[in-house]
Amino acid sequence: MKSNLPNLLRKRKLIAEIVRFRLKSSAVDNRLGYLWWLIDPIIMVIIYWFVFSVIRSTHNYSPYPVFIGCAVVSWKYFTRCFSNGIRIFKTHGATMRSIPFPTAVLPIALVAEEGVLFAFGLTALLVAAAGMGVHPTFYALQLVPLVIIQAAMMLGITLLMACLGALIYDLSIYVNHVVMFLFYLSPSLYGLDLLEKHFASSPWLVDVYMFVNPFAILFTSYRHAIWSHQMIPMWWWGVMCIHTSVLLYTGYRTYQLLDRRLLKASAA
Repeated sequence: MKSNLPNLLRKRKLIAEIVRFRLKSSAVDNRLGYLWWLIDPIIMVIIYWFVFSVIRSTHNYSPYPVFIGCAVVSWKYFTRCFSNGIRIFKTHGATMRSIPFPTAVLPIALVAEEGVLFAFGLTALLVAAAGMGVHPTFYALQLVPLVIIQAAMMLGITLLMACLGALIYDLSIYVNHVVMFLFYLSPSLYGLDLLEKHFASSPWLVDVYMFVNPFAILFTSYRHAIWSHQMIPMWWWGVMCIHTSVLLYTGYRTYQLLDRRLLKASAA
């Protein structure tokens, strides 16, 4: 069955069932169950805060755990879609060969599942931020379109990674290195203000950087909504929509072109 939009819409109940099953399975695998989805992002934020704040003391972003939390929680959504998307056909190859369904159901279900965990992570971040004196304001309403934009972006990336992971056998070996490189290349542990100061003589380089790196605007937008309480500039929304449209279209078209080859590759 081809992975085109009509077939995927007909199988929407299958997608919902896969998401429900995977969420239930992941909760059963952890002793803390659903509570772990709230604790995990907080632990990650504490680790980054300790390493880059307590040890090095090189920042002036207060409260720093909230500042980096806006990037870490968003980044975790990306990394899980990125790494699990690469392995998705290796993991579900037997199911794909035995049951006829549009194979794109699997990447879509993965993004939806991780989106639920992402929502838990954002909730934990908002609660932790309130505990540190950064209370939600009406600027936090910007999180709704931000989450929708990132989910669509993650779907495009996951579709692309699923194709590459099925066709390139040892791609998963290099995932950690790629993810680490992208993380430090993005304004995750520092702000765009540091880049603007560094490139004060050539401010256009910062604009190019923000246009080329989707996470530059994404991370800073989450900080505007949660940490600094600012409106996200309209041109940022435009750039994020361009990034999302390009990734989503490229991922979907690539998947359609390679659909049959992916099924054969999963049998290898």
